[in-house]
Amino acid sequence: ATYEKDAYILSEGCVAIITYDHNIIELFKSKIIEKINDVEDIFICKFPDEIEDPQSLIEKIKKFGIEARDRRIYIDDSTGVRNRNAYEKQIDEINTRKSDLRGLWGIMVDVNYLKRTNDTYGHAKGDHLIQITAKILKETIKNSNVYRIGGDEFAALLDHYNEKRAYKLVCAIREKQKEYNEKEDV
Repeated sequence: ATYEKDAYILSEGCVAIITYDHNIIELFKSKIIEKINDVEDIFICKFPDEIEDPQSLIEKIKKFGIEARDRRIYIDDSTGVRNRNAYEKQIDEINTRKSDLRGLWGIMVDVNYLKRTNDTYGHAKGDHLIQITAKILKETIKNSNVYRIGGDEFAALLDHYNEKRAYKLVCAIREKQKEYNEKEDV
């Protein structure tokens, strides 16, 4: 197959760059980067080494476009955890399979004194606390989804946990929080 254009634009801000000229990639990215939310929204494919056949390329681009759309719909930009949309979708799925649930636990977390932190140290420090909270939860709750459901509110849904395992997880979160608090001024 012959491709006559260097780039194909996908829907909703997702871009696919397909080119023989590897220099065009940096040029193209520099011209559109301010219009793209995230570098992850750019699919790059270099000829000839990364293409088996046109149909597989089309399938890869479609899959990439769906994944990029889902990132924008279900991921919180600031923290990288799932957002309220993803949380509500998960709750709906849980409600449809109530009879199949075994050991479902929920953890709710919020950042205490965030307004005071913002007023005293500035919003950048408040944002940092939110990001650190997300990081602590992601590192501790590896097998479950962590959600940012509000400004400083997070949730995690733990499926197939017993009380002892859920309690150990909460203790691990508190331990990481303690470690952070010992190192940082806020």
